Amino acid sequence: MRLASLICRLYTSLVLLATGAYGQDDLPSADAIIRDYIDALGSEMSLLGIESLRMRGTYSGPAAGTIDFKSKGDKWIVQMGIAGLSISSGFDGKYYWRQANNSNQIVQGREADDMKSYFQSPTQILNWLEYDGEIRVVGESEFEGVLVYQLEFKTKSGSIVNHFFDKSNGLLIKTTSKNASLSQTQTLQYEYREIQGIKFISKTRFEVANQSGELEYDEIEINPELDDQLLELPDGFEDEIKRIEREKN
Repeated sequence: MRLASLICRLYTSLVLLATGAYGQDDLPSADAIIRDYIDALGSEMSLLGIESLRMRGTYSGPAAGTIDFKSKGDKWIVQMGIAGLSISSGFDGKYYWRQANNSNQIVQGREADDMKSYFQSPTQILNWLEYDGEIRVVGESEFEGVLVYQLEFKTKSGSIVNHFFDKSNGLLIKTTSKNASLSQTQTLQYEYREIQGIKFISKTRFEVANQSGELEYDEIEINPELDDQLLELPDGFEDEIKRIEREKN
């Protein structure tokens, strides 16, 4: 079960992460960099027009498999088939959760912050404009010959995520992090595909825990009809919720 949990954490963090010699006063604000990214994706209005989303694809790396991501509003679920294992995780509007075979877990604290930080569909990027942690502009640097702006996101629980935005077009091209779930640095690099005038991250190359691989979405549907029930907390979490409520009291 530890293997299933590790794989689940690794791939959940995929979907759902040197400073140059420029002075801070010479750099744009964090808000300006984020707004440039939103505009590069297709504008705030076009992102607000995404009411639901479904993305299906495959990945290779430590284990090969399939992935099916669905979101509607702030709710989302990702279902994965990995090395014969059935693994799901999601957010039902109240609880972050994880399910691997017969193991059910409500994710709280720092791990929940990590999931919130990583799982960013295009509409959820808009939440960065009202981020509830800390964001600071680290500086300007270079990545594979591309000049980038580096933003550091710090969650309330202390996890650090660094996003690197292409200075020439505003797009996010790299993320590095050291989160609570894996306790190791991981690097994500992104490629985009435009659908109905909106750019989506269609391919992610990753390095984590001395492993590398690739996640690619073959099918991306904007505003598909999704049954609300699909995004609710699955059965089997009753005891976990009771335990959490007892601890609150």
